[in-house]
Amino acid sequence: TLHRLIQDMVQYQHPIGYEDIAVLIETFRNLLHFDAYTNFATKFQYLNPAETVLNSLPEEVENNQIAYLSNNLGTIYDEFAEYKKAVEYLEKALHIRQNQKDENEIATTQ
Repeated sequence: TLHRLIQDMVQYQHPIGYEDIAVLIETFRNLLHFDAYTNFATKFQYLNPAETVLNSLPEEVENNQIAYLSNNLGTIYDEFAEYKKAVEYLEKALHIRQNQKDENEIATTQ
């Protein structure tokens, strides 16, 4: 299912668009959601698959779901003291939100 789809994407180097994996992006966004009570160690298992899905999209694909997922990845990597990856994903989220000119979302990008 989820694992098989990701494996097929990587194995066959299938070029994909957002429509092809929108459900995956939303699923990972929800799995990586956090709040003040989150144990970030429970999120570790989802990092690599979420990155694979996110990084398989063409660079020009931008929307709120991708921004949220990028923000979540950045925040979790920050918690694990992987600052280079954290900055990469947080900047991606900020870039998308700036392009959308959504001041509220820009302000909440961590």
